[in-house]
Amino acid sequence: MVATSLLIACVSVQAAARAATLPEIQAPTARVPDVQAPSGQAPAVSLPRNPLPPADPVANPSQRAADPQLGPVRAPASPALPEARQTSNLLADPAVRRDLDLLRRQAQPRSGFGSTNAAANAAWTLGLIDLHGGAGPRSTASAQMWFERATRFGRQPLANAGLAWCALDGCAGPPDTSAARQAINKLRAHHRARALYLEWVLESRAQPLPCAPVTPRA
Repeated sequence: MVATSLLIACVSVQAAARAATLPEIQAPTARVPDVQAPSGQAPAVSLPRNPLPPADPVANPSQRAADPQLGPVRAPASPALPEARQTSNLLADPAVRRDLDLLRRQAQPRSGFGSTNAAANAAWTLGLIDLHGGAGPRSTASAQMWFERATRFGRQPLANAGLAWCALDGCAGPPDTSAARQAINKLRAHHRARALYLEWVLESRAQPLPCAPVTPRA
């Protein structure tokens, strides 16, 4: 019993000594920021001292918005065929004359104009040369004659484009819409794009779009 009492007393003394040496623990205090209640007064709005009056286009015509000015509009013109380009006279060149003579011999074989591929191609080429004046003075009537010879046997379908061109432009007389349409129909099976273009030109020339000129407002 004495030993037990001495042990308890010794533990109590040690606990008291340890408690005396421990630092004091303080709980941190939370700092609450100051909150200010909003005032019920709205912020002041500053107005200009001399406000400008609103624009009055009736009282002051200079402040009226200008009306858009439209220039004169012309009626759409029907598309024109490409113009033939005048070139210098090349017939003085012996080489050019030899080439033309060769084309003429190829264009008229014993079997007839356009009866062979070479004859049809030669006639088509001679028609283009005469139409554009590629080797001498331009001759649209001669060009139409060569185009007709090139298409006799159907060996050069592209020559129908030349016939349609001449019919629209009047190579050997007044324009002939019926002949142009026939040539275009023959061309369509082989050269559809060219046929569509020539047909568009034909329709545009036959029925131009009416359009009255627009008069600008004062």
